[in-house]
Amino acid sequence: METEKRTLRIVQIASLSFAIDAGNIPKIQRLNGTRKLTREDLDRLNAVSGAEFFGLATEEAGNYIVRFQTDLISSGLVVKNISDVLTSEVQKRNVGRFMVGTIQSEEGELPLLDISALFSSLPTVSQRRTALLDTIAELRKPRTHNLEAASEDAARKRKRDIRKAGRKTHRYNRLTRMLSAVETRVALFLLFLVIVSMIGIISFEDGLNSSFENLWDTFWYSIVTITTVGYGDKTPITVGGKIVGLVLMGMGVIVMAAVTGQIASFLVEQQMRRREGLLKLKNLQNHFIMCGWRRELDRVIEGILAVNPEYQVEDIVLINNVGHEAMQPIINNPQFNGIQYINGDYIEEETLRRANIHRAGRVMILADFAQNYSQQEVDSRTVMAVLTIESLTKQVYVAAELLDDKFEKYLKLANCDEIILSREYSKMILANASSASGVSHVLLDLLSPKHGQGLESRKIPEWLIGEPFGRVCDYFNASYGSICIGLLENTGNFYTRKKEALNEAQMTPDISKLVENLKTVKQLIPNNPVINPGRDYTVRKNSKAIVIELSVQKALEVKANG
Repeated sequence: METEKRTLRIVQIASLSFAIDAGNIPKIQRLNGTRKLTREDLDRLNAVSGAEFFGLATEEAGNYIVRFQTDLISSGLVVKNISDVLTSEVQKRNVGRFMVGTIQSEEGELPLLDISALFSSLPTVSQRRTALLDTIAELRKPRTHNLEAASEDAARKRKRDIRKAGRKTHRYNRLTRMLSAVETRVALFLLFLVIVSMIGIISFEDGLNSSFENLWDTFWYSIVTITTVGYGDKTPITVGGKIVGLVLMGMGVIVMAAVTGQIASFLVEQQMRRREGLLKLKNLQNHFIMCGWRRELDRVIEGILAVNPEYQVEDIVLINNVGHEAMQPIINNPQFNGIQYINGDYIEEETLRRANIHRAGRVMILADFAQNYSQQEVDSRTVMAVLTIESLTKQVYVAAELLDDKFEKYLKLANCDEIILSREYSKMILANASSASGVSHVLLDLLSPKHGQGLESRKIPEWLIGEPFGRVCDYFNASYGSICIGLLENTGNFYTRKKEALNEAQMTPDISKLVENLKTVKQLIPNNPVINPGRDYTVRKNSKAIVIELSVQKALEVKANG
């Protein structure tokens, strides 16, 4: 692939990064990123926000204004971050008229954009947003197994080098923070007080008071006195010993008040931070993360708990930026007592790390109505969230809701495990209802957990893998009274399924067979339903059975009849 050296800068808007020719950036203006810019501020600064430029759902706030100077435009763009001028090898790639090529950075492969060509060929916000997402998706297309392994090795080596370089600094900073903490100072003062009182008591009472024969006796007396317990089993008899006892009593009241105050303050602060969604969830694992907000969120949570009995309320983590006040009805609801809440934007890596995304079991991204977003902005945020999660961890199962099916291809390229086209489903139900078929009632009964029956996907025993579909139907009907109507193939985490399929495809020495196998891997579809395939259809690995469960009433009758 042809390469050339260029001087450029890396620009970051929200969680997306790209490179721009340094010659097109004559000036950079630093801002106070804590204040949101108003429309008047942007007009005065002759600048546009990320939302206006690319149609991204971002706040009109940032750390810098980048001044662009090309043959067609002279304006500024509010960005989150921008790098220093650097010289990098640019790999020329033919992806759109505005993309010059790609560069390698610590964040991975980034596109180098031609701002002048971008404006001349794509004048509208929606066109630029679609083009940018197309470019990101193209760069994220899966590579071969060897390239993935090489990239992972290089990333691990960089992380290892960074950890080694910063280890001493981290230790020093940790020690400094620990020593400057109020809790540490109280503990050190308490230790000093105990040691001094032990020395004082043994000095005055040794040989005169049989209650203090060794250091253990003085230590016991010091602790009992400081904590204001006062058992009275050991008391000083000398004037010096009594003075030490008086000092211990006075200091004990002060120290215990300080300790009690610190404990109470910590508990109150933790409770307040939990209510406001500011805690970092370190101890959760295999939990369920729900990103986004809508008015009927409480009913969505009820449905999730009903369909997933393996999850308790404490295992649910909500992430949104609607504000802690709007979340209080859910947090204070006794039905959801113990539910976890993170206040923040789920397209940001730091917010997802606070939710312990690396140890999560499942993630569901709802169409987000927390702010006044347009439909395209809502779906753009969903795509960016999936891309961010995919960059942090590839082991978690991700289900995402879309309003517009035009964005579906981006989620597929990001290896999203399950895509919910909620508005498309509604259209199909309405269309079927118009024919007076009663299908809407059938779907309600099949999907609602309230009736104790319905459509489920069940794990197929290992001994039935590779067997005809007819045997699976007979097994579930005989064992559970269920009716098997089809198979769900490529279930579970799609990245893992694709990696397994890629390893199996590369085992053949035949080049033509290898190419054919790789094409098959590329065409894999996550959670692919195969309805009524015929009794002779072979059950594949990583498949589940789609069954209609036996109703609760019927199951009780069968059980009563033996």
